[in-house]
Amino acid sequence: MIDEDDDFAEIASDGDEEWGDAGDEETFGEEETSHQIDQAPMNEVDIIDSKRVREMMNETVRNMEGVINVPTSVCLKLLRAFSWNEEKLVNEFTEKGTKALLKGKGLDTLLSKPSPLKVSSFEC
Repeated sequence: MIDEDDDFAEIASDGDEEWGDAGDEETFGEEETSHQIDQAPMNEVDIIDSKRVREMMNETVRNMEGVINVPTSVCLKLLRAFSWNEEKLVNEFTEKGTKALLKGKGLDTLLSKPSPLKVSSFEC
């Protein structure tokens, strides 16, 4: 008498040889993963301390002062208003000019000089 379980075991073992065992599938998966990692770009991150950040900010302010020709305090406020995006600041400055740029950001009073106080008479 033929045992059906033996026939099934024989067919299953033949299939393993033809298609490989589970170990091959794991290796294939690992190779795929390592291949993807090799192609992924490596991002470098520079860590800078607060002193270097301040130096970079001061350099940016000096550069922008020369471009838009405003005092340091005004330039600093404009850079803050533009989230330190120099390109946006220069573009808007080029399009609008200094007065319109400052007025648009609510900083137009920064460049106006106070009128001198006139005193008609002075007594001690």
